[in-house]
Amino acid sequence: MRRTRGQGSIYFQRSRGLYAAAVDQGYLNGKRHRKIVFGKTIREVSEKLPHLQVAQQTGMLPRGKSQKLAAYLAWWIAQRPRNRTTRGYRQIIDTHITPALGQTALDKLRASDIDAMLGALRGRLSDTTRHHIRALLSVSLAYAERKGLVPRNVARLAEPIAMPTYKGVYLDIAQANAFLDAARGHRLEALFTLAVYLGMRQGELLGLRWKDVDLEGGAIRVFGQLQAEPGRPKGEGLVVNDRPKWGSDRTIGLPRETSFVLEALRAHRQRQRLERVAAGAGWSATVPLKTERGIQLVENDLVFTTMTGRPLAASHVDAHAFREVCRKAGIAYSTRERKGPALP
Repeated sequence: MRRTRGQGSIYFQRSRGLYAAAVDQGYLNGKRHRKIVFGKTIREVSEKLPHLQVAQQTGMLPRGKSQKLAAYLAWWIAQRPRNRTTRGYRQIIDTHITPALGQTALDKLRASDIDAMLGALRGRLSDTTRHHIRALLSVSLAYAERKGLVPRNVARLAEPIAMPTYKGVYLDIAQANAFLDAARGHRLEALFTLAVYLGMRQGELLGLRWKDVDLEGGAIRVFGQLQAEPGRPKGEGLVVNDRPKWGSDRTIGLPRETSFVLEALRAHRQRQRLERVAAGAGWSATVPLKTERGIQLVENDLVFTTMTGRPLAASHVDAHAFREVCRKAGIAYSTRERKGPALP
């Protein structure tokens, strides 16, 4: 099929019995190089060709030797949004995948290579971590397959890793009451009360703002959450994400029999006002808010903060306030059966 210069070419390769799409990469050391993908129909290779062209424009098509897996993963991870999941992916790539398979050519990678790597990590890493490594490779190579950089996703052919099963153990009524009794008078009593009775997620609680709390009407609007944002200056990494996950935004009505929840919030608001007065100029007047337009500073109306108005880190709540209340109530604070009950 004749195309204009620079658009690539599509033709039938008799030796393979397949249609081929190719882009010209010019000459290297006097030898012409082209990247070719194959398909059973003209339509199939026509859909792959634009991906080849994009990959060539972004430098993902190597000239000469094949692209190394490490280089591809570095490019792939850079295309992802900068969030906690991506940070976890990057750590897995740098710590486990690149040292073992980084110099393997992307289009030469085999399922047996992945099996060998995961086998070598048996005993050194948990089955859960090894499962995540295989899953990451599968996700990243699926992208390469869609773009025509590899003929198939070999990670899907690698031996699956059986995930250990954990059974969450939750507080029964007696334990929940003991927990709330122990939290009475604590600075974060209202947070623990909302967690137990409304089932709000930790990020939702820490990102809750007063504008979403209707103390008179008895309702709480759950919209967004507090999360760590990579790349932020030190001490400013916690951001209120005003873009909730699909289906997570909701309004929780508080019936009359749960009036004590509203009372806990009213007492907390009064305590926070006193803390703000005591902090004076040291109170954080603004909070980073992440919207579709980016991150901007807005007036600080977080319900739960430090004593100087800064966002509360989940790790700090877990390591200090939550464990303190659990110890007082005589309740274990882990989330898995073999270690103890879950966070209320």
